[in-house]
Amino acid sequence: MVKTLRIGILLSILFMTFLTWNPSSTHACSCLVPQSVEQEMEQSDAVFTGTVTKIKKVGMGLYSPKKVYFDVEKTWKGQNKAKTFVITGIGSGDCGFNFEVGKDYIVYASESNMYTNTTALTTTVCDLTSNLNEKNANPIHSKVILPPGEGKMPPKSAPLEEIGTYAGVWAIFSMFTGLILWRFIK
Repeated sequence: MVKTLRIGILLSILFMTFLTWNPSSTHACSCLVPQSVEQEMEQSDAVFTGTVTKIKKVGMGLYSPKKVYFDVEKTWKGQNKAKTFVITGIGSGDCGFNFEVGKDYIVYASESNMYTNTTALTTTVCDLTSNLNEKNANPIHSKVILPPGEGKMPPKSAPLEEIGTYAGVWAIFSMFTGLILWRFIK
């Protein structure tokens, strides 16, 4: 009886650990008819041009989304910082945009928790986000589409807000709790 109880507790702890290790939702990529720049401006929470300075994975999984850091050059909507980041998928089936360090982009982003457990600026290939350095800058749209007007320069000293994932911390906590319970029951 005690042995069965121990095995049940251990299996429960392992199950909880795997559930919290890298939780993520799955989204298939299917873009509708491309939006006009006016519609995209209305639906986006931030529209800016900037240069990619760094790309970092969010989370520990093989298919973890990417956090893309920018030096913002001009802003049209919702962005008043000189440095910012957006979250995007890895590409392919999750609609992630393929950014490259050192390249300039026009970014149309929306506040979303599509790729992370917290809300952050997010962009996909379905948005009008485009590489400003290339002719066919977006895999869905055939040309770069800039918003109307000149855009504004962001302030130079605004701090960058970070988001993180705590799935790894929960997994480690669950494992230690399991070990303590195991020793206690034993």
